[in-house]
Amino acid sequence: MSFSISTPNSVTGTEKPQMYQFTHGSNELVLIDTPGFDDTFRDDAQVLQEVANYLASIYRQDMKLSGIVYLHDITKNRMSHGGTANLAMFQALCGDEPLKHVILATTRWGVLGEDSLKSADAFEHELETKQAYWGGMIAKGSKVFRFQNTKESALEILDSLIGRREEVTLQIQQEMVNEGRSVASTSAGEQLNQKLLELEERLRQQMVAHEKAIADAKQQHNVEMEAFKTTQAEKTAKLLRQIQSEKEKLQEDRRDETRQLDMKLNQLRKIYVEHEVSHKCQTCCQKAEVSSSTHRKKRSSDWRAR
Repeated sequence: MSFSISTPNSVTGTEKPQMYQFTHGSNELVLIDTPGFDDTFRDDAQVLQEVANYLASIYRQDMKLSGIVYLHDITKNRMSHGGTANLAMFQALCGDEPLKHVILATTRWGVLGEDSLKSADAFEHELETKQAYWGGMIAKGSKVFRFQNTKESALEILDSLIGRREEVTLQIQQEMVNEGRSVASTSAGEQLNQKLLELEERLRQQMVAHEKAIADAKQQHNVEMEAFKTTQAEKTAKLLRQIQSEKEKLQEDRRDETRQLDMKLNQLRKIYVEHEVSHKCQTCCQKAEVSSSTHRKKRSSDWRAR
């Protein structure tokens, strides 16, 4: 049974990792759809906690991955500072060696007009060639695909992973299960924490600037400027509290939640094992029936010949 994980970097509506099973040719496949970083409604620390714990749980249940599909919306044709930071975190989650099992898939080509298509082509080339974007991952074996929003296109991507007939252990699985690290102390967790520290420092500097501007406005009796700078300071203070909250979430102990997930996946694994055993038994019985039928026909033919 092959497991592939889809790791989008934008909103998909997936609140927690979800598993989907289907048969493709002779393969029993399970797709794990995860929430993406830069989620509009949830912070990266929460997403990383959920994805990391899920990956650790399936690894503990001896459910090995065939690869990862990283989805990028091609209509978002610029890479922000946050986007490059998330890519660095994703690479830290995978590790260098597993990058050859990563598919970098661009989506939403079908919604582009002719002018937008040229811009998307140029951005795709930029993604592929810039070291800070996908260039480094491609150099380590990652492949780029365009997902055309069709079943055939999706299966082409999956075939490129399962055709290897190899299993992959991600760095975060190795760190959490084999080394016993918490999410925060993994390479991906440390990468995210560094990103949060940089944002926190930037916001603190902004707060100092706002406070100085408010004091200057008061001294000059400029009521409008004071009100404007006070509003800006309140917004910055709110963002600062959110960053501090995200740092705390990254450090959260989720052992109870992890135990429940382990139990659920263990139960699921037993169902899959029983299904595979049942399928093998049915196949063996069918082969036995065919063999027996052939043998009876041969005996009958031999008797008639006599």
